[in-house]
Amino acid sequence: MSAGSTGQSAHNDDEPRFPDLDSTYLDTGDFIDPDAVLRISEGQHKDQVRRLLCHPHFSEGIFNVCEWDYAFNIYTGEGSAYITCQYKLRFDEGKWVTSSHWRDPQCPVLSAYAIIIGYKDVTQRGDTSCPSRYASSL
Repeated sequence: MSAGSTGQSAHNDDEPRFPDLDSTYLDTGDFIDPDAVLRISEGQHKDQVRRLLCHPHFSEGIFNVCEWDYAFNIYTGEGSAYITCQYKLRFDEGKWVTSSHWRDPQCPVLSAYAIIIGYKDVTQRGDTSCPSRYASSL
């Protein structure tokens, strides 16, 4: 997936901007339980998000930032094939979720489909705990 242009000459400041997928600290996206993403909603605190999705996957940090970005691997339903989808959460100054965004429109559909067909494979990561990248800063 590449950033690409939307083809519009004017940029809407409310339009989410996603980081380059190559800038994640992960070698590939993260395999998570797709139900965890569907459990995210406006009004949740950053701590609740972190319990569901773990730490953000890019270098934006955890504290004093208003956006977290993720790269999730979501199965397509064709054997072990998957795509990497980018997901962004925005927070207010009080650390509460104000909105969520997928970079590509097929990603929320595939996430819901993965739940229907029963893909809940977190074993690709080896366990169900969060990566230790930010463990010392918590």
